[in-house]
Amino acid sequence: MEARRRHRRGNLIAAAGIAFGAAVLATVVTAFLMLSQQLGQKDRDIERLAAQVKSLGGTPVAGPRGATGAAGLIGPSGPTGPSGEPGASGKSGLPGKNGSPGPSGPPGSPGPTGAPGADSTVAGPTGPAGADGASGAPGKDGSDGKNGAPPSQWTYTDQDGNTYRCVPVDDFDPDRPRYTCTQTSTASPAPEPTPSDQPTPSDTQSSGLLPLTLLERRRT
Repeated sequence: MEARRRHRRGNLIAAAGIAFGAAVLATVVTAFLMLSQQLGQKDRDIERLAAQVKSLGGTPVAGPRGATGAAGLIGPSGPTGPSGEPGASGKSGLPGKNGSPGPSGPPGSPGPTGAPGADSTVAGPTGPAGADGASGAPGKDGSDGKNGAPPSQWTYTDQDGNTYRCVPVDDFDPDRPRYTCTQTSTASPAPEPTPSDQPTPSDTQSSGLLPLTLLERRRT
């Protein structure tokens, strides 16, 4: 920055000096032209005056300008004058063209291994879906389960509200189960009997057996 300021200051001083010199030169030239015009006018006045004196029969003291004399010899050179102050620095020239690239140098030695970078917080792209796995061999069929055992006893309530308890007969066969049902409570007041398709407890007690259809009633 200081160099630029000095360069700019020098340019301003040089510009001021050039302007001052141009003004002085213009003044000198103007004065010389004015003096030359005045001398020319005086010469013309003297010639007219001399012509007037001759016309009156007199002899003029000053006559017209004579012919130009021969040029004189050039005298020896004078002593060298003192050195002037250094001029202002000129403007910087335009940058030159880029030169052609030189030959490539030998490759440098490998640099040291850098420190590992920090783990990225951005998830990478999802990879392609994997191929479907091979189908496994079908499993073997399981063995049949055992038949469940019939209930040891159960109770039910008929449509009149009477409850009964049913237990297996003496010669109970699990493959063909049969039960004997005994009334355990009576509804109060006892409703009048209504025709029904289901067997009554009295019929069951008289025969001592219970049909298998009664097994669909509530069991305990």
